[in-house]
Amino acid sequence: MPHSAHYRIDYVHNGADKSFYVSAETMSNAEAWHWAAVDSGVAQIPEISPRQDPDR
Repeated sequence: MPHSAHYRIDYVHNGADKSFYVSAETMSNAEAWHWAAVDSGVAQIPEISPRQDPDR
């Protein structure tokens, strides 16, 4: 398994400072924004349909 790093993501939502940690191999600015949106409840993690799941 490749080495993963831990990233701290800080953001402000509705005037409140928020932060959390995520473990990933790499983290781009776009991915950090995505995870901040998920953490704040603005975005959702999409579900994989049975057709898209390569393990099925």
